[in-house]
Amino acid sequence: MTDKEKLLFVIANDMYKPETLAKKTGWTEEQIHDVYKRAFDSGQYRTLRKMARPYRLAPIHGNYATFGKRLHKLVTQERQTKSLKEISEGMDVPCASLYKYMEDKAKPRRDALDRIAQYLNVSPEWLLTGMEDD
Repeated sequence: MTDKEKLLFVIANDMYKPETLAKKTGWTEEQIHDVYKRAFDSGQYRTLRKMARPYRLAPIHGNYATFGKRLHKLVTQERQTKSLKEISEGMDVPCASLYKYMEDKAKPRRDALDRIAQYLNVSPEWLLTGMEDD
C-alpha cells in the first residue's frame, strides 16, 4: 500500500480505533492522529473522505449496512472479471442461494459463510456484522 493509499484508508475508516488502523497500515498511532490533524487543519477532510470511499473496510451505516448488501458489493466487484456462475462455483454455493443471500432473504450456514468469506478474501465476521473481529 502506498502512503497515499494508507492516508485514504485511514480517512475512510475513521470509525475504527487508531490502534486498529495502525496495525493495518503499519503506521504508528501518532501518525494516524497526525493524518486527521493535517486533514482537518487544511480544510480538506471532506474532500479526502469522498476520495477515500473505495478504501472503507465496513461502513457502520448506509448502503452496506446488511449482510446481503456487503455480499452484493463484493460479488459485483468480482463480476468485473468472472460470471456469476464462476463465482458461485468458486464459493461452492448454488447460484440460487447466492441470490437469496444478496437479497437478504436468507443467511448462509457457517460452513457456507466460511467458504464465501475465503473466496472474497474478507472475514466471516465482517460479512455478518460489518465489523472486523480484532
